[in-house]
This record gives sequence, structure tokens and C-alpha cells, in this order.
Amino acid sequence: MAKTKNISLRKNGKNSIVLHEERKEHFQKTVRNSNTKNVEHRVPVLPDVSLESRKKRQRKKNRRKVLIWGGVFIFLILIFSYVLVIEPALKIKSSLSNIKATSSILFSDIENKSLNNFEENLEIISDELTFIVNQLDKYQFLGSVPFTRGYYANIEHVKSAVEKSDKVLEENIDEIQDVLLKTGFTVDGVAINDSKKDVSASDETKLDEEGNPIEPSASSLVLAELPSYIDLYEKMEPDILDIFAELSEIDPKYVPNIGGYNLRDNITSFQTFAKDYPEISTQSIQFLKYMPELIGSNDGPTDYLIILQNESEMRASGGLLTAFGNMELENGEFNGDIAFSDMWNLENYVSYTLGVDTGNRNIYGQRYLMNNGCGSDYLRAQDSGIYPDLYWTMEKFRDYYDVANEYNKELFPDYDHIIIVDNHFAENILSLIQPLEVEGYGEVTAESLYEFIKEETDDPSLSFSPERKAIIKDIANAAKEKFLELPLSDMSKVTEIFVNSINGKDIGFYSEEEDLQDFFDKYSMSGRIVKEFNGDYFHLNEAQNCSLKLNKFVRDEVVQNISISETGDITKEVQVIWEQPKVYEEKLRLQYDPDGFFTYRAWVRLFVPLEVETFESDGLKRSGFLYYQPQEYNDEEMEKAVSDNIIRFDHRRLSEDDPIPGQELNVSYNLPSNLNYDANGEYKMLIQKHPGKSWGEKYIININHEGQIHTIEFILDRDKVITYKDGIISVANYESKLDWLVELVDGLPLNLLDN
Repeated sequence: MAKTKNISLRKNGKNSIVLHEERKEHFQKTVRNSNTKNVEHRVPVLPDVSLESRKKRQRKKNRRKVLIWGGVFIFLILIFSYVLVIEPALKIKSSLSNIKATSSILFSDIENKSLNNFEENLEIISDELTFIVNQLDKYQFLGSVPFTRGYYANIEHVKSAVEKSDKVLEENIDEIQDVLLKTGFTVDGVAINDSKKDVSASDETKLDEEGNPIEPSASSLVLAELPSYIDLYEKMEPDILDIFAELSEIDPKYVPNIGGYNLRDNITSFQTFAKDYPEISTQSIQFLKYMPELIGSNDGPTDYLIILQNESEMRASGGLLTAFGNMELENGEFNGDIAFSDMWNLENYVSYTLGVDTGNRNIYGQRYLMNNGCGSDYLRAQDSGIYPDLYWTMEKFRDYYDVANEYNKELFPDYDHIIIVDNHFAENILSLIQPLEVEGYGEVTAESLYEFIKEETDDPSLSFSPERKAIIKDIANAAKEKFLELPLSDMSKVTEIFVNSINGKDIGFYSEEEDLQDFFDKYSMSGRIVKEFNGDYFHLNEAQNCSLKLNKFVRDEVVQNISISETGDITKEVQVIWEQPKVYEEKLRLQYDPDGFFTYRAWVRLFVPLEVETFESDGLKRSGFLYYQPQEYNDEEMEKAVSDNIIRFDHRRLSEDDPIPGQELNVSYNLPSNLNYDANGEYKMLIQKHPGKSWGEKYIININHEGQIHTIEFILDRDKVITYKDGIISVANYESKLDWLVELVDGLPLNLLDN
């Protein structure tokens, strides 16, 4: 019982050992009894439980050793990783933080136009870049491991780009600092020019009305040194392109995203930019090389002859040539006032004071209208824009101005280049600086500009005064002063307006200098008619005569129905629809005739491919009592076939209850065989915008092919190309030669150059 009790008490302890002892004692008893009876027995062999336990313990020891040695190995790996990977990475991160902090200080100084610590800060950045290169050298071991070779290759590209950046910085730091000093940056608060003198001490410093020196503006200083900026960039460009090329070799697959930074996407975006950068860089240099001449930063000021068009009296070139003026630019700023004069002053001086006949005559529909109460055969200066080609118009205008200039340079000053602009361009510029206070007249905005001018010029007391349009001069000079106050950070808005105005033919440039005119033509800045295009061509041109200022209200829409036959031949039916929705108001009497004496009448031409042989037009019917028989001819100046028409309708709408008056013109023709759809595999058409129609002329193109009609509608805000192929019709901008400039300027940190 004692043993049993003992077993029971130890049951929760080492049960297996107690049971083993009991079984062993029982076995010995059995053996003794067997021996006593002399009976032979086979002795069973019990398993050695203690040996099995020892083996288990040994296995545990072995596992413990493995874990210990594994831990040691992992520890060594961690140390190895820290020394070879993490430590250099942490040091690189620290250097990058130092570069970021130093750059922040550097840009803050630049924003304040201070170069006090410019060189020291650049040296700190240079030292940190060198340190980063040394740390990157520690990753060479990655090149020997197959699955890390991609990362190693990227590191080598980064290292090379850093080394090249450091080299460019070191080689050009002195020139960078010199150019910045010339453009108004200071050292210890003192502005220094190239000769290390105070800018205000220059003999050429401009003085205000009280004789005090006028401090150059930030933009003037930058533009004055534009040639230096261009030369410096040209010197650095090969190295910059080399750095971009190196970074473009980075494989985004082996770029880790670290610390929440999406490095892979950033690298991909940069490489997309880097791919386009060589072309952008080349375009920028080529474009900017002519800027010093245009803004008067080369060998003295640049003088311009300015022609103003009034599109409320629509003419072929965009509007009646209403005024002319002169301005002078020096280092991008205006010298003195901008002078403007009524175009009648030029016409009267040439035709009556001098008695000179320029030899120019009205043509076709315009001659017909002029001889019906609006003028004569003689082509007056203000009417000389008889073609939609702005270059042609500016060159023709010289026939008048150059004669006057020869005899009176005070009233008709010399000029280097010509600019032609319309009212829409002026409104866009005014939108940047509005409201504008004009001394003696009041406040004007972009929206009120037209009425602001008309209220003054319609004054009966000024009808025959040479100063009738003096208000334009006063507006221009008030705008000039406020425009110069714009921060350089607004240059992106100015550039966008400038480029959109060129694309929309609201502004055009002309130069007698061949290389500069080539530059204007290269970037489509002269508003020319395209004479070579591989496809169909269309331009609708409209010039009203003796209808006051009705184009302020008259609007038109163009519908082209294009049919492609089974053999690929193409027939076109063009419908132009005019409407005049404005209800008469008494204040509009000098712009909008309520009595029916100056109803809307316009010379309308369709310019199409030269090979078009015949037209069908209902122009005779649409000319009303003017009874103008449509003409068709090949125009040698524009190198186009022309359908020449006149339309006329009673524009008057005296109340809201009156229907909207209007007119239409329908012209059809066949395209030449060289434009056969089947032969070319597609149909393309270039549509050129009418200068002066920037209010949004609507076009509807319907293409009837294989029993299906495909339609596209758009606003002709610039020249467009229509493409049709295999049932798909599309519209795209034609030759966007300056759109890149908008994107480039928009991305520049120009705010750093502001005062």
C-alpha cells in the first residue's frame, strides 16, 4: 500500500520512471519463480527508455547549436549589410539632406537677389556631391551578384551624372556669378555691373522728369544681358545634355521606392522629359538667338512700325487698317511714349499733301463695292489689307508709309521691323493688367476697351481732327507703364497670350532683314497663307464695305458637305450662313445703321486648291440689288483658285420680336484628281483661320462615304487639319510651331528673378 500510495503521489511527477520500476520488479519475480520450478523461459527484451531520452536530449542540443550558429551568421550578415549597404545609404541620405538645406538657403538668397554666400553655398553642394560619389563606390560588390546587377548599373549611372554635374558647376561658377551680378544681383547690398561700378553711375542711365536716375527694372536687367545668358547656356548645353543622357540610362525596374517616395515614377517622368529635352533645347537656343535684336539688347534700341486693325469693320487681312504708330524697345523696355495716329493722316499726307499715287488699286469684289458708294478704284492705305496674308499686307503698307517717311521723318519715323495687331490682341494684353486708369478718360478693362475707344472716336467734334484717335496712344502708354510692373513670374501668361495670338493671326511680324524674316516664317509669326500642302485646302475670306462697324455683331458659320464617290472622286458643297442677332440701341448709331443706308454688304472669297477648275455659286442671288456676278479665277499672289462673291442683307433688328436677319452663300466644286481618296488612301484638308475672327467661327464638316455620313464640329481658333480615313474623321491643330514655348516658359522658376 505504501508503494501504491507512493506511485499515486508521484503520478504527476515522473510517472514513466515509477512504472518502469514496478514492471522491472514484477519481471524479476517472474524469473525467480521460473528458476525455482526449473522451467526454461525466453526472456523478453524491454526497450531502453533511458537511451531514447538521451537521444532526444542530444537532438535538442544539436538544434540549439544550429540556432546559435544561425543567429551568429544572421548577425554577421546584418553587420555586413550595415557596413556595405546601410551605412553608405545613411551617409548619402545625410548628404542629400545637407544639399537640400544648402539649396534652400541658396534659392532664398537668389530670391532676394543676394550673392553674398553664393560661391560658398555652391562649394558646399559640390563637396557633398563628391562625398556621395565616394559612398556610391562602396556598392561595387552589387555588380558581382546576378540579381543585384541592375541596381548596381543604376548606381553607376547616378554616380556618373553626379560627377558630371559637379564638373559643370565647378567650370562655370564664375561666369554664372558674373551674369547674375550684371542682372541686378548684389553683394553686400551693392549692385555691380561688368566694370564693377554702381549701375546708377552710368552715363546712359535714364532720368525721370525731375532728373533723378530711373532704376532699371528686374526684367530690363535680365533682358539686357540676354545675349550673355544665351552664350553661357550654349557653353553648358553639351554637358547638360550629357547629364540628361546618363540619367536616361537608369532602368526604372531597378529603382526602389524608398521612404514613401515614388522614385520609380519620378524617374520615368524625368526620362520622358529628358527624351524631349534635346529638341526643346535646340528650339530654345534658335528662338532666343533672335530675341536680343527684337527687344533692343544688341547694338542699341529697336524701332517698330505698328499697324492697328479694327476687326469690327472686317477686311480680308482682319480689319480696317485704322491707325499706325511707332515704338522703340531697349533691353526689353519701351523708350519714351508709344505714338499712334489715325490712318487717314497717312492717306491724306501721301495722296493729297504729296500728291503721290502708289499705283495700288482695288480688285474684284472690293472694287465693285467701293464703286457703289464706298470709295473708288484707288486702293487707300486703310483699305490695303486685301489679302488674308498678314505678311503681304505689311509689305503692301510700306508702299504708303515709306513714301511719307522719305519726306517727313518726324511724323513718320524710321523703323526696323513691322508689327500688325488687332483689337482682340489688345484686349488679351489688357486682361493681364486690368483695370487700367487712363488719365483724362477714366478706367478701362479688356471687356470695355472697344466701347471705351468708340465713345471717344465717335465724337462728332473730332470727325476731321488728326487727333481723333489720340485716345489709342494714351491707352497704349498707360498700359505700357503697368505692363512693365508685371512680375517675371507672369511671363508664362504673357507667353501664352503671345503664342495664341500668333496662332490666331491677331498679331503678325515683318522684317526687311532676310535672316530675321526667315526666323518669323520658321515659327509662323507672319500670318502667311500656306502655299504648299499635301491635301485639300480651304480658306473663307470676308471683307465688308460701307457697313459701319457691324462685324462687332455679325457672326457666321461654315458647313462643308464632302462626298466621296465609289471611285474615290471628291465633290464639295460649301454653305456659309451669316446672322446679325443684335437689337439696335441708339448709342450704336455710328456703328449700326438703323435707317437702311449702310446695310451689311461683304466681299466673300473661297480660296481652294489651285487645280480646282470650276465653281457653282449662288452669289449673284445673294448679292441682292448690288447684282454682282460671281467671279472665278486663279490668284497669283496667294497661288489659289478663287470663287469671288458679294453678299448683302438688311442687318436691322429693331426689337427682340423681330426675327434674326441673315444671309447665306452656297458654292460647290470638284477636287482635282490628285486628291482622289482611293489613290491617296485618306482625305486631308487644311483650313486656315481668318485674321480678326477670334470670336469663335464654327465649322461643321460632313463626309459622305460608302453610304455613311461622318460629322465633326469645331471652332476655328487657329489653322486646323481635317483627316478622314476608314470611317474615322479627326481634327488637329496645324503646325504647332510655338506651343512648345508655352510649356517651356510655364516650367521655368521665373519668380526667382523677380524683385
